[in-house]
Amino acid sequence: MIRLIYAIFIALLSLLAVLAAPTFLLWQVAVLVTEYGYVLALAALATFLPGWRRSRQGRIGAALSLGALLLMLTPLLRALPVAQALPGQLVRAWP
Repeated sequence: MIRLIYAIFIALLSLLAVLAAPTFLLWQVAVLVTEYGYVLALAALATFLPGWRRSRQGRIGAALSLGALLLMLTPLLRALPVAQALPGQLVRAWP
């Protein structure tokens, strides 16, 4: 049961990486989630500790955590095109 509650919490946090936060406090949390998503992605792996296959709740928690892991890593994937285009843009802006 604890594994499922933890997975739901991590999944809700990960939604802040892709959806707009409705309040200022959640916006601050969204900044943390997007800036440190790779650390939280590692925390999402905690539900894959031994025993996750033993119960239905464990499997649901593992699936939620896997989805959360992918959502938390989306800022890294969205930053790749920006990082590739940035050097050329800087050269054009400041020759």
